[in-house]
Amino acid sequence: MSADLESAEGLVEKVEGASLPLQARGALLSREECVILLDNMWTFARIELDVDWGNEEARRLKAAVAELRSRLEAASQALLAFLRQADEKTIEALLEEPGVGPYRFWVERLRKCAAESLPLAEERLAAILSTLRRRELD
Repeated sequence: MSADLESAEGLVEKVEGASLPLQARGALLSREECVILLDNMWTFARIELDVDWGNEEARRLKAAVAELRSRLEAASQALLAFLRQADEKTIEALLEEPGVGPYRFWVERLRKCAAESLPLAEERLAAILSTLRRRELD
């Protein structure tokens, strides 16, 4: 699991360091790969804790995954804002790039919700508050 945590950490760092719009493709693909990896590790930790609530390794894994999820959510806000606000030509060019096609529906749905979105600064604040609330519940 430590190798998976390191992989997830690297993916989060790619999203955090992405220069938009130039690295939008890489940030999108890294984000999606990281979401899948974190979901799998979260599920594994939850199952381990269901079997043995005292499993300290599973508790540490769950905490590490929660921290990485929070970082990924915060790092993704700039990417999500870019995807919502970019012009159609830019988005079409992005969706034509290799590997991005499977995310077409997700990006189009995100753009349709743009009218309901907050400005970037407020989105970041909402993400931070959501993360803090999630930590309280865990």
